Amino acid sequence: MKRFLGILDQYDDGGAFLRESLVTYGAGTVPKALRGGVDMAKVGSGVDGDYAVTIHTDGGKLRRYPVVDRANTAMSAMYFAEYGHQLPADVQKTAAVVLRDRLSVHGLAVPQVVESCAEGQSMSKTAGAVDSAFRGFQDMVDIAEESASLEGLFGIGSNSEVSIVQDHFDGFTPTGRRRLMFQVKEAGVSMDQFPGDMLEYLRDEVGPGIGAAVSMRRRLVVDEEGAQAALDSFMAKTASASAEELISELQQFDQDHNLCHRYYRVIPDPVQSVCGGPLEKTASSAVDIGGSSYTDDGIVSWLDSGGKAQLAEAFSDEMAEQMGKAPTTVLASLPTTHQRAIARMMNG
Repeated sequence: MKRFLGILDQYDDGGAFLRESLVTYGAGTVPKALRGGVDMAKVGSGVDGDYAVTIHTDGGKLRRYPVVDRANTAMSAMYFAEYGHQLPADVQKTAAVVLRDRLSVHGLAVPQVVESCAEGQSMSKTAGAVDSAFRGFQDMVDIAEESASLEGLFGIGSNSEVSIVQDHFDGFTPTGRRRLMFQVKEAGVSMDQFPGDMLEYLRDEVGPGIGAAVSMRRRLVVDEEGAQAALDSFMAKTASASAEELISELQQFDQDHNLCHRYYRVIPDPVQSVCGGPLEKTASSAVDIGGSSYTDDGIVSWLDSGGKAQLAEAFSDEMAEQMGKAPTTVLASLPTTHQRAIARMMNG
């Protein structure tokens, strides 16, 4: 795309279209669905995954339609319904698919114009976009009012409100999760009600698990040109860069190397990687290789009976060390060829 298209989302016009829509249709106060979102104009984000679409222009990347939290996603859907017709058809569909999915995650109705575009129908300025946007907006408001109130994020913090935060937390992007937890803390909610894995998103310092998290990524991108050098550069910055800078850089690396779909199954997400604690063993976990199942206990037993030396000789001392700390997690992170080679070692 060779030029900037003008207004696309709520940060291009400072929310003017949203305010005009509220006045035009007599909505009165701002509904709960649009409250509590992080102000992206203030905090910014250089991460593609925090937006529904990234537009490549002669001047660089334009990230539009933020989906970092429920409120931003709802507003982005409204703006997309009104202004999305300016985008090329393929970009329209990309944005619509992401918006549709994120709206569903947050329990919000999907406006028909977004649904139709996600299914491949091109948008048009003459298609009654303003009315469609508001109808979709009203649907979102109705469902939001009837279900979990976002006021729970800014109240005292009862058990039900904590449950609401946990439900929404699971549907956020890694940086969205981080901002959500900071908002909850600033609202005065007692943080001791939340599990430790959620509290990791509040940390401002680099945690002890960053080396292991980077090692896992090294094995996943072992054959990709430039990837190892990029991770070397990243690790060199960990002594001086801020946690926010490291999170942003690591998430960009994951996007560039198609690793985001592996979060929570194979590798920790960027926030967990930078700010989280050391990797822990999971007794019930197992990795299937060639029809055989390998558990933490089985791998540890093999390592203790000479497997660690075999692993270090075949691969590296670092891999052997990390395998001992989190056996199935590390094994699952390896390329298939590496997994099979280790399976052969364990099978004798």
